[in-house]
Amino acid sequence: IANIVHSSVEQRDPVVIIESPKAASDVYSPVKGTVSTVNRDVEDTPEIINKDPYGDGWLFKIEIADKKQLDTLLKAADYLKLIKEGE
Repeated sequence: IANIVHSSVEQRDPVVIIESPKAASDVYSPVKGTVSTVNRDVEDTPEIINKDPYGDGWLFKIEIADKKQLDTLLKAADYLKLIKEGE
């Protein structure tokens, strides 16, 4: 993870890149704000992203500029439904 702490990001801006042997994928900011911290542990043990994405596998934290943007995001159940529809 690059040194992005204190960087301002817009909603949907690419923030980090996840690389694997098969692909590289951008991870986008869900909201506008300032990156407050990054999880350096995922650099040394990237498998925690898959094992514990809602716990220790987080990538970065953002100080949200406009909390109303949270209302535009999918809830976890809605996202899972969307994924299943695409299978």
